[in-house]
Amino acid sequence: STYFLAYKRTLLIADQKSYLTNIVDTVTYFVFSLIQLILLIIVPNYIIYLSIGIAKNIISNIIISLKVNKEYKYINNKPDTNTVTEYKPQIFQYVKDVFISRIGAVVYYSTDNIIISALKGSLLTGYLSNYTLITGQLNTVVTQVLSSLQATFGNYISTTKDKDDRLKMTDNYFCVNFCIGNFCMICFSLLAQPFIKLFFGERMLLSFSTALWLGINLMLTFLIQLPSQVFVIYKLFRYDRPIIITSAVLNIVMSIALVNKLGINGVLIGTFITSLIYLFSRFYIIARYVYKIKYNYYVKKVLYYAIISCFTFIVS
Repeated sequence: STYFLAYKRTLLIADQKSYLTNIVDTVTYFVFSLIQLILLIIVPNYIIYLSIGIAKNIISNIIISLKVNKEYKYINNKPDTNTVTEYKPQIFQYVKDVFISRIGAVVYYSTDNIIISALKGSLLTGYLSNYTLITGQLNTVVTQVLSSLQATFGNYISTTKDKDDRLKMTDNYFCVNFCIGNFCMICFSLLAQPFIKLFFGERMLLSFSTALWLGINLMLTFLIQLPSQVFVIYKLFRYDRPIIITSAVLNIVMSIALVNKLGINGVLIGTFITSLIYLFSRFYIIARYVYKIKYNYYVKKVLYYAIISCFTFIVS
């Protein structure tokens, strides 16, 4: 339903009005969550619960679609066939590149639980899910914030002719990503254990090292946001296919190789190593094809942030 109904959202996002989609999504989510809670009590049927979830997406997209139709009346005009003919091949190629990248990302981020469940048992996966429930929600909130800035960032990058200004803006944005990611990493690593103990009980605790690796991987997820958004702005996904495929395969191979020796930590370390490969590979493409600077510029920047992160973690 999202694929068929949500395409008009992109116009609001490109016009730097994604706050409108956020308002609609938040209100409909709140209302339909209440409906789901009430129905679970009155009619405890899981199919009905899922159906309400689908209805939530459909209603939200219809409201946004009506809003776009009202605000941008020109989209209902007859399309310019010359423009369609000119841009259709480019759009088709870009969508194909993005599609392959997204499929690879799903494989990359969805294999950890499967590997742990298959090789170490589903009980351990259940314990881990208490932690990933927290990291998942943190990731959702921060991604929402950073995604809302993407159009403004893209508008600045595309309208600023001076390369040094564009590079400076990118560096500032990356610094923001790091500050948010480092804060979340430290808070999660130090507070996850007492929270799980308080909320679920001491028997549900995993080791502190597991919480730390989860926090580090969470921070890397935020750091990857910046190159991902640059890839969107400059349509660089054609370079992304070998990176995401290699990262996904390496993640699976390394996780399987390490899980028997190190348990859950082995899988998380495998994700950490491949995330670094993913991050540095994308920065290599950005350095070479976008800003045409030496690659070690970004290597030094990431190492600098890593030292700050280690120092602030030790102090905390």
